[in-house]
Amino acid sequence: MPAANATAGPVVLTPREIAFFDQLRERLLHGMDATVGETQLLLECSGLPTEFWGFALTLYQPRHARLMVVRAAARPSFENIRSAVARARNHPRFGHFDPADRDRCRLQIDFIPDPPAPADFESFSESALDGRRFEFGIDGLRILDGGQRRYLLPGDAFVSSLLGLRQLKRRVQRLFPGISWEQLEFQRFRSISFVSTSGGWVRLVRGYPAVTPATAATLHAAATAGARWIVDRRLPDGRFTYYYDAATDSQRDHEHPTRDPRTDPYYNLLRHCGGVITLLLWREYHQAYHRAGTAPDREQHPLESFPTALSEAIESGIEFYVRQLVPYTAPDGRPAAYAYYNRKAKLGGSGVGLYMLALYQRLFRTGKYVPHARRLAHHLLHEILDSGEFRYYHVYLDRPVAEADNRALFSFYYPGEALLGLAHYCQHVCDAESERRAIYARIHDALRFLFDARPRIYRQHYTNLPADSWLMMAILDLWDVSEFQREAYSQPVFHDADRMVDQMYTPNRAPFPDYTGSFFYHYGDHPYPDGARAEGLLAAYLLARKTGDITRMARYYQALQWAAWATLRLCNTPDSVYSVPDPQRAVGGIRFKLTRQWFRVDTIQHVACFYLKFLPHLTEEP
Repeated sequence: MPAANATAGPVVLTPREIAFFDQLRERLLHGMDATVGETQLLLECSGLPTEFWGFALTLYQPRHARLMVVRAAARPSFENIRSAVARARNHPRFGHFDPADRDRCRLQIDFIPDPPAPADFESFSESALDGRRFEFGIDGLRILDGGQRRYLLPGDAFVSSLLGLRQLKRRVQRLFPGISWEQLEFQRFRSISFVSTSGGWVRLVRGYPAVTPATAATLHAAATAGARWIVDRRLPDGRFTYYYDAATDSQRDHEHPTRDPRTDPYYNLLRHCGGVITLLLWREYHQAYHRAGTAPDREQHPLESFPTALSEAIESGIEFYVRQLVPYTAPDGRPAAYAYYNRKAKLGGSGVGLYMLALYQRLFRTGKYVPHARRLAHHLLHEILDSGEFRYYHVYLDRPVAEADNRALFSFYYPGEALLGLAHYCQHVCDAESERRAIYARIHDALRFLFDARPRIYRQHYTNLPADSWLMMAILDLWDVSEFQREAYSQPVFHDADRMVDQMYTPNRAPFPDYTGSFFYHYGDHPYPDGARAEGLLAAYLLARKTGDITRMARYYQALQWAAWATLRLCNTPDSVYSVPDPQRAVGGIRFKLTRQWFRVDTIQHVACFYLKFLPHLTEEP
């Protein structure tokens, strides 16, 4: 597919297109025989395809298996539409649906322009740039076994959360129980797809509604919906709902498939802190911009309309975290504490937790959690070894970690998280200059290790797509302190940001238009629309602004706009959850991949935080 117009806005349907689609809904309710001529005329006047090989009509309604009818190869083409409507009305499960209820019953319409082409499933590739490539969400399958035939519409990748040929193969095998794989014949096709909404119709791209431009209003709405999801799904003990698979209405975590989410739920303390950080940044954004009347979509999302539970969610989330702190006396005799959860005391758990508490103090200035922050800071300070390397785990599976065992437990991300926590602590919590000077000295030691020694010692952990956004954010935070304004610290940030932009699909080199703004390891990879990396790229942009690097500012700003547009595809809106069992529970979630339906608290966090931090700079002219 050509990459032209990759950043265009959504396809706006014409009144005539909408009139035809509304007529189809009426025909589903009342039958078509008496109005065949009228319906055909509406199609001919609509600008929609009038000559096509096949037509698919799919009905969705919460808590019911969808009903899909495909009719193909009839001439004239309109006979496919008439036959599909008649077959749907006569289907044994048609009574489960209420097409008159536009809020609950959603209709999907697919025109299949060309006859499916024979395909060899075993030759399919996920990354090839030629005819072997099977593009999830764009390609569909017609599968035959003698007299049986089944269809996987292109958008079924999104509807069923499919990504990967092995997963696709398992899905096909479930459609043909007891049939050997060798008996199946495959044909591939593409379609032009639309779905109804509560108030109209929208064009589907890869199974989800065509995404609106990345404006202040759309980014703010997505960040607010994500923060609202976190708040609304908090648990009585202060935790948040960690994981949700909208396609199956389940909290069973694909990374921990043997855990029963009801009796043995997995939870991650670092990502818990990320949920609180999201709520704090949302609150900060509105403190700074909403009260001044400059926040986007003010009338749609006034401050008072956000759940009053926001403050309670912040407080209960922090209280849950501080209950996981283990106090001890540091080697210098001062009180310290580390975060301990799931039998581990991770450097990142204490680092992100300290950043969260320092951010709370920056916003509220109450001193409520200052003692906890001090203990965490003292702990992190003593986790920097004489070499400058951090100890990655203080405790691992209930056992203290000796320095000799440290490198076997290496983590790429924990040092950056720890440094961001320490930097924020020094600037917004610490009130003793002697303590601040001691921490800054050790931060210098840690940075020397990270920028000089780590690339040599841990070379195998580096990839061509940089990922250490926490460290990039830490350097930005430290840059406000004059002694950290060193080229030795800024250049690694710019190096990683330049590599990120190099490894980003852009309009003129995106294999598919909606790849634009996503990252890749190797050109041709399925796209990575990544809020975490976007946060790092934003830190590089702000650092370039502080250093007066106009060229980099312009380059990064353009990439940030593309990244914002790409990640909007991950944001569940009322229009995009047409197929899930529980739409209300899915709205506001921010998914992991384009055709994945699952999301976690951190997939919401990184995208929402990127938007909240980017919004104040969205109208800047680099």
